[in-house]
Amino acid sequence: LETTEKLFLAAVHLEQYRHATRSPEPYYLEGLKRDPSDIRLNNGYGKYLYQKGCYEKALEYFRRAADSSIWKNPNPYDCEPFYNLGLAYKALGKKSKAYDAFYRAAWDGSMQNRAFYQLACLSAGEGRYSEALEFTEKSLLCGAHHLKARILKTTLLRLLDRTEEA
Repeated sequence: LETTEKLFLAAVHLEQYRHATRSPEPYYLEGLKRDPSDIRLNNGYGKYLYQKGCYEKALEYFRRAADSSIWKNPNPYDCEPFYNLGLAYKALGKKSKAYDAFYRAAWDGSMQNRAFYQLACLSAGEGRYSEALEFTEKSLLCGAHHLKARILKTTLLRLLDRTEEA
């Protein structure tokens, strides 16, 4: 394939349709060999590694994607790499770094629902239920049908002794 874009699209296709005999990995790696700073390839390969449980390795690619996305602009057009960075940090137990990455991802309107939900989960896990409820409300403003956020809100209201609201 002659372009990094086609390599990326081939990898996505193989993942999307779970091709029985071909792995997307060589396509990601060839694309990254040609352009190590490509945001889509780094983010895609990071997700591929993350889904395999290789969190530390995925972190490297999510960091690259995030760094490339803020090369000229502190507010990138797509914050998915920051969201994925947060997931990897969370999986590795690095909650403070996960919190920062999710907060950064919340800048992007298309990521707010998921990012605020993850922030709510982190806050709830630390026993900061009022803060978690605020994040849950923000998540639901962006995605009213987010069932996990609705369940979390009910749980948090009960934990805050607001059973009538729950």
